[in-house]
Amino acid sequence: MGEHRDAKRRALLDAARSMLSEAPGTPPDINDLTARAGMTRSNFYTYFSSRAELIVAVAEDLMPRWISTVTEAVRDAGGGRRGVVAYVHTTLDLVAAGDHAILTALAAQLPDGAARERLNRMHAEMTTPLRESLAESSRSDPELTTELVMAVTFKASELIEGGRPLTEVLTAVDALIDPPV
Repeated sequence: MGEHRDAKRRALLDAARSMLSEAPGTPPDINDLTARAGMTRSNFYTYFSSRAELIVAVAEDLMPRWISTVTEAVRDAGGGRRGVVAYVHTTLDLVAAGDHAILTALAAQLPDGAARERLNRMHAEMTTPLRESLAESSRSDPELTTELVMAVTFKASELIEGGRPLTEVLTAVDALIDPPV
């Protein structure tokens, strides 16, 4: 019984992710979502109490994989300065793959409150490997430096999502965060 329930919930999450990747700025319509998942509208409310809960569930499904990928890249790079570069490169690779647009759209659709706070906590967790690498490699305040690197990463993300080639953006970002000595 539990496996059947999990499979139905998974079908709704997959349908929502697919719809968000097709139209990131458009919240999934519940009728379209359930039709795509092969269910009725009433089935939706068996698994989610609201569209906001669905949005958080999609983010909670995406973010752990994103965090794991970035954390592993930083660890493989050995942390420190190489870890910072690995963090930014891996994050921008993921942006180019399309998940960031989904997460950005999800965040824009959430009202203030507990759901937004959960998404903000996940985002803060995502910056932990960067903050740790900066603490290892810099004499400046790691919290401040994390904010600055994230500002560069966010702008680079916007450029990639706006159509700039990943390689072009990475070259420019590297000139800022890892200039030749």
